[in-house]
Amino acid sequence: MLKNRCIYGIFLIVGGYHAIMYDQYITLLIWWLIVIVPLLTSLVLLVWKKHVHMQVGASAKVVKMGEHFFVEATIKNGSIFPVSIGKFAIKYKHCLDKDYEKKEMLCRADSMGQQKIKMNFHAIHCGLLKFSWEQVKIYDYFGIFSVKIPITDAVEVLVIPEFEALEYKDVLKEDEQEIQFNPRNEKGEDVSEVIGIREYKQGDHPKRIHWKLSSKKKQIMIKEYGEESDDERIIDFSMLCPRGECTYDWYDEKLEELVNTSWTLLMNHLVHKVRWYNPTGEYTELSEIKKIEDIGFMVEQVIRAGVGETEERELENDGEKDICVKN
Repeated sequence: MLKNRCIYGIFLIVGGYHAIMYDQYITLLIWWLIVIVPLLTSLVLLVWKKHVHMQVGASAKVVKMGEHFFVEATIKNGSIFPVSIGKFAIKYKHCLDKDYEKKEMLCRADSMGQQKIKMNFHAIHCGLLKFSWEQVKIYDYFGIFSVKIPITDAVEVLVIPEFEALEYKDVLKEDEQEIQFNPRNEKGEDVSEVIGIREYKQGDHPKRIHWKLSSKKKQIMIKEYGEESDDERIIDFSMLCPRGECTYDWYDEKLEELVNTSWTLLMNHLVHKVRWYNPTGEYTELSEIKKIEDIGFMVEQVIRAGVGETEERELENDGEKDICVKN
């Protein structure tokens, strides 16, 4: 530490001055102690460099927007000498940011022991949060000399929107309200027109049970439907924003719109696909959504692909929403 080094330098100068001006053994002995003792204690730094390690991690790799999580750093001391003064810096940033924010932390560790340092964070916005560490710097007992211990680990935390079902009609484009969907896609489940009633057979879906008639006949009766349609449901999506307008709020709104639309379709038993533009490679990808895990995997891919910028007039001339459902 700079303050301790300045004080040590003053002691060296004053001690040397007295050793020269006063030709006595005691003044010379004091000066040599001032020189030698810190140097001897600094040798423990060589032991720490070999036996002290730092591990980092996060309480969760995926969190929902608004939740709290913590990033943990653990310093392990495998030597018999306790670490009394240690300092490291954590750097973190949101995927929309260009520069890292920095936060310095102090640490210590008993001999043959360890210390865990938890740093609490609040996932205010959606996106990918990246955490990295600079070298740990450990000081000797006088705080004069130091040794660096490298940390190569990095931590990423994915923040996704809260899943919220929409009104079913809201997932359609305003100019495509006439499109109708048949919420089926599970075996034996189709809610098109009922064409008959029959007795239950093994493998029939429970949602096709005619409960009122089953109660009267004292046996399970099944509703038969017309032929299932083969229409394909596709969500078109692009994470493009006018140049200079890629704010946190815009980013959150876009991801919430994508997640909630896909979640609503899935809740209505509609297996579908999401066709989204990847601005990194400038190509279109197609994600099939059959279960909730597929939504999470798709959102992670979209977030990692980043945001593309375009001129505002390009979006205005397009005349369409960035998200729509098509048959």
